[in-house]
Amino acid sequence: MGQCKTTLDTGKQCSNRTVPGKDYCSKHKPRIKFHRITDKTPAAAPSKSGGGEKKPPDYKAEPKDGNAKPAFPGLQTDKRNILIAPVGIIWLRQTDKKDETGNISGRLIRVISCLNRETSLAGLVTVFSAEKNGIIIRINPNNPSTDDLSRFYDTALAAAELSDGLFYIGKERIFIRYRDGNAPGGYDADNVDIPDSKDIFLIDIDGTHVIQEKSLAEKPLDKLLLSFSPRPERGTEIPETIYALCRPALYSMLAEYFRNHDFLYDVARFCTPEKSTLVLFKIFPRHDAPIGSIIPGFMLTWLAGLPWCAVLQESEIEEGRTMLVEYGYRYPCRRIADVFPQESLLIFTSNPDFSNMCLIPCPTFFDGDELIKSTDSCNAAEYEITPVNDSSRVSLKVPVRLIPASGPSPFPSALILDNRETSWLCRLIRCLPELPFHRFFMCQGKESSVLMSRENHIEGIPFGIPLCSVKDTNLFVPVQSRLTPELPWAVLSEVMGISKNTYSFMTKDFRLDVPEKNFSPLSRALVAESKELRSDLKIEPASELPNLKWTGPTQKKGKSGNRKGLFQKLSEKATGASNKENPANREAAFQQEAEKCRGKGDFLGAGVCFAMIDDSANAARCFKKAAER
Repeated sequence: MGQCKTTLDTGKQCSNRTVPGKDYCSKHKPRIKFHRITDKTPAAAPSKSGGGEKKPPDYKAEPKDGNAKPAFPGLQTDKRNILIAPVGIIWLRQTDKKDETGNISGRLIRVISCLNRETSLAGLVTVFSAEKNGIIIRINPNNPSTDDLSRFYDTALAAAELSDGLFYIGKERIFIRYRDGNAPGGYDADNVDIPDSKDIFLIDIDGTHVIQEKSLAEKPLDKLLLSFSPRPERGTEIPETIYALCRPALYSMLAEYFRNHDFLYDVARFCTPEKSTLVLFKIFPRHDAPIGSIIPGFMLTWLAGLPWCAVLQESEIEEGRTMLVEYGYRYPCRRIADVFPQESLLIFTSNPDFSNMCLIPCPTFFDGDELIKSTDSCNAAEYEITPVNDSSRVSLKVPVRLIPASGPSPFPSALILDNRETSWLCRLIRCLPELPFHRFFMCQGKESSVLMSRENHIEGIPFGIPLCSVKDTNLFVPVQSRLTPELPWAVLSEVMGISKNTYSFMTKDFRLDVPEKNFSPLSRALVAESKELRSDLKIEPASELPNLKWTGPTQKKGKSGNRKGLFQKLSEKATGASNKENPANREAAFQQEAEKCRGKGDFLGAGVCFAMIDDSANAARCFKKAAER
């Protein structure tokens, strides 16, 4: 009799003996089930495995075995002898812990930006949201049969590692880990079959990860790119042509301003996907303008300070597609115009009054001067102003906004640090002992900390959010930013609710109000906790000091020349009167007296005795210990 071939629910084979002539035991003997002949769907016959769902395969990736032929489906070697495959997968896992590389949205932006630097994104990248499993980025190389595809995959691997992701290669729905330091030639796996399931199988060195097909939701690449906001950039050159996006209420005022300052402008009016109407100016100087062919910086500053107005510049033009990015900012990706349809206008801005948008078709621009000339002239008429009561008056409200500021960048006088940056500060500050610690103040919180100095600038700290004071007040805004309109401090503090003994730190994303009493000198943050500084000191009252009496040496009359000095008396005391004529005995006596004094802790006396016998080294050591005590 053999062993029963039935597989239990635990995945192990049954250990019972088989029934003679059968391949099953008495416990797993198949039973006949009866059903009515009227039933349309009879019960399914039990499987030979004894029931239970089939578990997904569990393969493990192993380093490539020399020049052996790859066994994993779709793998092949290129001319660099590195394993490659037609498709790549970047897996950004969703983690609950706070990652140093940022949240998953920031990691996705970093990966897309790195891939975009090497090649175009159109037709290359497909992004899927995998719910709790994070994000899956599928990479389809334009030429998967190239001999040096591993160079492109190395870039994809670097982008994944920079964002705490994993990179796999393969085909269809099964992928294996790409090469790393432990396997420079790549990873391989034997006896791997492509499953019938539509799930994605990622084979790694620790086993197989399965991402279910029902949890995958594709994110359109064009909508994903529209969700990325531009980032500030320093050293932006003033372009020859700029664009101004505003609301229709500002059209007349801006048109008159451009005309009075010798600017040519085209204007377009369009409706956004949110069903709101906006006006877009295209502005460039006249050929004979006194200001020359470059738009002055004061004009850009004035336009950026207006509410519901954003200054844009051309970033990319390709096959009828025009990409506009807010002036002074940079979009994190390059060469993305081909992702969007032809004859479209792309607008990317960080202005809170507008959102990123793709306009299809591209709005048509008209000559602004021609529009002014074609309007009918208004006949003069008499108007009367009728006073209204307070309830009928129009509410005039001007929002206070934080906008980018041009010009030289001032030194920061405050830094907002998260918990990780606070620990960096404690390490870095010990390497900069020349900083005036007593002039820096710090407020430590659970979520973040604030480092501030009212008298000195903060230099030499390359992290944190740098802020500077607004007109030496209690309000701090980010460097290269300013508030518009510029209101007096009395009005601004009243409008924003800033009290006298409170510091207010305002950024683009949040506002932080910290009472003055919560700040303490920075030196307290550089020492250990108070528990570690405590020492048990046993202090006893001092006993009464003995009365010292000194009696001068007796001197016989007529023998003043035989007066003995202090060192001579010490010498006689140490060596004795009988041995004072023998130099060897004298040196030994002083040596013995010095050792006695050193043993009692009298280092001063020991040093004097060593000095009497010209032992400079021991005398110096004793004098040093006496000074330290």
